[in-house]
Amino acid sequence: MTPGLWSSIQTALDGSEYFVLLSCPEAAQSHWVNKEIEHWIATKSADRILPVVTDGEWEWDRERHDFTEDSTAVPEALRGVFAEEPLFLDLRWARGSEHLSLQHSRFRDAIAQLAAPMHGVSKDELEGEDVRQHRRARRLRSGAVATLVVLTLLAALTSVSAVRNSERATAAAAEALRQQQAAETQRSSAERSAEEASRQQAEASRQQEAAREQQALATAAAAEAERSERLAQEGQRLADQAKAEARRQQRIADQAARRTREQQRLANEAAQRAQDLEQEAQRLEAEAQRLAKIAEENRRAAEKAAEEAAKQQAKADHQQRIAISRRLTSQAKATIVSEPKTALMLGAAAQALLPDIETRGEVTSLVTATSYAGRIPDVTSAEYGPDGVLAVVGLDRRVVLWNVTDPTNPARIGTLSDPVTTDASLTFSPDGRTLAVVDQEVAVLWDVADRSHPVRLVVLPSDEYPHLVAFSRDGTTLAVGNGLGTTNLYDLADRSRPEQLGTYVMPHSTRIAQVKDLVFSPDGRTLFVNQSVDVAVVDVTDRADPFSVRTIPSVGGTTIALDPSGSTLAIGGGGNKVSLLDLRHRATARIMQDQPVPPTFPPEDPDPGDTDPDDPSFLALRGLATLSTLEYSADGHYLAAVGHNTGMAMVWDMTGGTKPTLVSTVRTTGLINTVSFDPDGERLVTGDSSETATFWSIRPFGGPDPLAALTVSAAAPIRATALRPDGRTLVAAGSDGRANSWQVSDPARPVRDTDLTIRGADVRSVTFSPDGRIAAAVGRDSLLTLTDVSRPQQPVVTLGSVRQSGANAMAFSPDGLTLAVVADYTRLLLWNVTDRTRPALLSTLSGGFGPAVAFSPDGRTLATGGFDPALTLWDVSDRSAPAQLGTMAGHREAALSVAFSPDGRTLASGSKDKTAMLWNVTDRAHPRRSATLTDHGQPVTAVAFSPDGRTLATGDSSDELFLWSTANPLAPVRLVSMRGRGNTVQGMLFKRDGRTLAVAANADSSSATITLWNYAEMNSIVADPAKYACAMTGHGLDTGEWAHYIPEIPYRRTCTG
Repeated sequence: MTPGLWSSIQTALDGSEYFVLLSCPEAAQSHWVNKEIEHWIATKSADRILPVVTDGEWEWDRERHDFTEDSTAVPEALRGVFAEEPLFLDLRWARGSEHLSLQHSRFRDAIAQLAAPMHGVSKDELEGEDVRQHRRARRLRSGAVATLVVLTLLAALTSVSAVRNSERATAAAAEALRQQQAAETQRSSAERSAEEASRQQAEASRQQEAAREQQALATAAAAEAERSERLAQEGQRLADQAKAEARRQQRIADQAARRTREQQRLANEAAQRAQDLEQEAQRLEAEAQRLAKIAEENRRAAEKAAEEAAKQQAKADHQQRIAISRRLTSQAKATIVSEPKTALMLGAAAQALLPDIETRGEVTSLVTATSYAGRIPDVTSAEYGPDGVLAVVGLDRRVVLWNVTDPTNPARIGTLSDPVTTDASLTFSPDGRTLAVVDQEVAVLWDVADRSHPVRLVVLPSDEYPHLVAFSRDGTTLAVGNGLGTTNLYDLADRSRPEQLGTYVMPHSTRIAQVKDLVFSPDGRTLFVNQSVDVAVVDVTDRADPFSVRTIPSVGGTTIALDPSGSTLAIGGGGNKVSLLDLRHRATARIMQDQPVPPTFPPEDPDPGDTDPDDPSFLALRGLATLSTLEYSADGHYLAAVGHNTGMAMVWDMTGGTKPTLVSTVRTTGLINTVSFDPDGERLVTGDSSETATFWSIRPFGGPDPLAALTVSAAAPIRATALRPDGRTLVAAGSDGRANSWQVSDPARPVRDTDLTIRGADVRSVTFSPDGRIAAAVGRDSLLTLTDVSRPQQPVVTLGSVRQSGANAMAFSPDGLTLAVVADYTRLLLWNVTDRTRPALLSTLSGGFGPAVAFSPDGRTLATGGFDPALTLWDVSDRSAPAQLGTMAGHREAALSVAFSPDGRTLASGSKDKTAMLWNVTDRAHPRRSATLTDHGQPVTAVAFSPDGRTLATGDSSDELFLWSTANPLAPVRLVSMRGRGNTVQGMLFKRDGRTLAVAANADSSSATITLWNYAEMNSIVADPAKYACAMTGHGLDTGEWAHYIPEIPYRRTCTG
C-alpha cells in the first residue's frame, strides 16, 4: 500500500461517523486493519466501532473486561479498548450469496440490528420505517456503491502505479545489466580487434608472399606466352586480377598495419601512462610516507611540546602556589597576635594551595602559637555566667546575652532593655539568675533567669555612687563598693527589694581612693576589700555590723583574687609579681560571751617588693609591669593575670602546690578591659579596646598534656634517666648513687618499682646502657664503675680512675659494647665493655671535651662538645684508632648537650649561649649548620629527637621546653612550649609509642621530678594543621577575603563541613 492510498483511507476514516469492522482471523492479523483501528481510536470514540464477525472466535472475558486470548477474530489494536462487551453483528452463519441478501429475513434482521445504533433508533422502529426508508436506502446503497467504486478505482490506480513503478525498476535493472554486458562486449571487442590486427598483419605478409608467387607465375606465363596466347591472355588476366587483389590485399594489410600501429601506439601510450601512473603512485606513496613520517614526528614533537608546556605550566603553577603559600604564611605569622582568626584562615588557605612539609610546619606553628577559639565583634567587655551564658556590653550600648557553646558560632539569646555606656561592668550572681550592671555610678539588678526575656528588678540607691559589686557565694548578700571608700551590704532575700544592712568604711588614713576589688570568702563570713594601699579583711558574720579584722599590706597592689576554696589570696602588686597569701592557717572566728573574736592570720607579710623572687609564694610575671586584673577559674585550677595598659594576659596552673606553672599567654589587639573564665575552666574570654570579645583556649591547641609527675625519692638531683627498650620501665639515677624505677606501660598511671643501687656512694655522673641493664657511674672519688642493675647481686666492676671534669660526661654506643667517658678536659676514653666483668680500654682521644657526648645511630661516629664553643665529630669505626673528622663552629659558648637524629644525618646541639642548633652531618668531614633555634631564654641543657626524627625537644635551665618540627631541618618550626615543675632540664626521653615524652628536671640541689607528657594531639596537628585551624575559626576564607588576599587564582574552599 502506498502512502497515497493510506492518505485516502485516512481521509475516508476521518470523514466517517461509524467504523464498520469486518472481523475474521485474517483481518485480525492484517497490519492495515490494526492501523485503521489505531487511527480511529486516536481520533474518534471507540463506541463508534461496529464489529461484524464473519469468521473465527469472538469471546468476551467478564472478569478481565477484555476479549479472551483465544478470540482469533479480534485484532490486537482492539484489545483493552472496551470497558464492557461491545455490540457486534455475528454473520458467521452466512456461507453463500443467498444468505447476504436483504431478501433473507435473518440477514435483514442483522442489518437492522447493525444500523439501529447508527440512526439512533431501536431496531423495531427502524424495521417499521422499512418502507419509508426503502428509497433512502437505495440512495444510500447507491452512494455506498459509488464510494466503493471510487475506493476501488483508487486502489486500482494505486495498483497500476505500483505495477508501473515495478516495471520501471525492472527495466532500469535490465538496462543496467545491458549496459554492463555492452561494456563487457566492448572490452571483448577491443581484445578481438587486437587479435584481428595481429591476424591481418600475418595475412598481409602471406598476401605479399602470394604476390611474389603470382609474379613468378606471371614471369612463367610470359615465358610460355609463345606457346599459347590464350594461355598468355588468360595468365595476363589472372595476373591483373592477382595484382588487383594484391593491391587490395596490400591496402588491407596497410590498413591493418596502420591499425596495428595505432593500437600499438595506444597500447604504448597506455603502458606509458600506466607506468607514469605507477611511478606517480610510487612517488605519491613515498611522499605520503614522508609526510606521514613528518606528521608523526610533528605529532610527537607536538605531544612533547604539549607535555613540556604542561610541565612548565604545572611548574609555574606550583611555583605560583609556593610563592602564594609562603606569602600567606608570612602574613599569617605577622598577624597571629593582632588578628588570630585571619591568620589561621590564611594558614589554612596556604596549606590548601601547597600541602608540603614546610607549609604544614608553618601552619602548625600558627595553630600552636595561639589559643584563639572564637570572637564576638563590637564588644567592649564580657562576663561568663555560672551556666556558661555570656553577657557582653556592645558598641550599640546594649547588654546582650549570648549562647557561646560553640565560640566560633555564638548565638544571641536576649537583650537588656536599658541602654548603657561602653564602660559598664557586669557581674552574675552565683546561681546565674541575677545580673548586676554598674554604669555611671548606678547599679541595676536584672532577673535573667529567662535568658531570652531579661527583666529589670531594681535600681540601687544612686546617692552612694556605686562603683563595683560582689555577690556572696550563697547569693544572699550583695556588697556594693563606691568611689568614696565605702562598701554597703544588701540582703537579697527579695531580689526586687534589696535591704541595706550595714556599711564598711575605710579607715580615714586610707580613704584616698575608691574601692578597687571586693571578694567574699566561700562561707560568706569574710569580705576582702582592696583599698589600693592594703587589703582589708572584713568580718561580715553580722552583716549589719561589718568590721575590719586586719589589713594585709599591698603597697602598689592593684587587684586581688581569692581562689574558690578560700585558701589562697592572690594580690597583684605594682611590679611584675603576684603575691600568693596562704589563708589556710588562720583560725575560724569564734563567738565568746556574745563577742566576736577576730580570726588570726599569719604574721604580717613583708612588702612584696622586698621579697626574694625565688620565694614560691610569688609569681614572676615577665612582660606585665603592672596588673589590672586577677581572676581564678571556677575550679581554682587556673589564675589569670592581666597587665595594666597592655594587651596581654597570663594564665597559670595553680594545681602544682607551691610551684604554679604558666600554661598560656594571650595577646590581644587592644588593651584588655575584662577577663572571665568559662564555668568548665577550659576557655577564657577577654574584652579589649579593639572592641572585640575574644575566646581563648586555656591550653593552646596541640600543647602536650602532663600525664604524671614522678618525684625522685632521693634528696638529690637526677644524674641520668633511661627507658628500657620495651618502653615499660623508666629508671632515674640520683647523685646519691641510687636509682628509682617505675613501670610506665600506662604513662598516665605509672607504678613505682624496685629501687636500684648503682654505687654505695655519691656520684658525679651516671649513664645507662641502651638496654637499661648496665649503669656506668663516676663517683665523687673519681672511680669509674659498671653496675648490672638488672642483677643487683653482681659485684660492681671498677674500670679505673678519672679526673673531675665537670660532670664527666659519658655515653654508651648503640650496641652497648663501647663506653665513651670524658676523663678530663683534654681526654676522652673509649672502653670495650662487651664482657662487662672485664672491660678493656680501647683508645684515648685528645682534644677539648665537656658535658656533651653522643654516638651516632650506627655507632661509627662520636660527637663531642668542649668548654670552647666548637663541636667535633670523630670517626670511631676502628675503636682502637679513632680519628677526628670535622669541627662545627657556631655557638658562642660551650655546648651542654648533643643528640643525633635517628637517621644519623642531623646533629642537634644545645648551648650555654641559650641557643640550639641543627647541623647537617651527612658528610662527616664537612658538617655544616642547618638552622639556629633562638627561642630559649636560658642555657639549653638538653636536646632529644623523637623516634621518627621529625620532632626535636629542647629544654633549658628554667625548665622551659620546646618541641620543634624538624621534617625540614633547614627550616625547623616551633610547635609548642611547655614548662615543667623543676628548674633545670637534665634529660628528655621519647618513648617509642610516638606520643609520650619523659622530662627529668632538677628543681634545686636536693629535689628532682620526672614529668611524663602526652604529645599525641600535637602529632595530629602536625599531620593536618589546617584541619585544626578550620576548627578554631569555624570556616575558611570567603570569596571576598580570597579575592583580597589571593587575587591571582580562582576561589577554592579551604575548610570543609
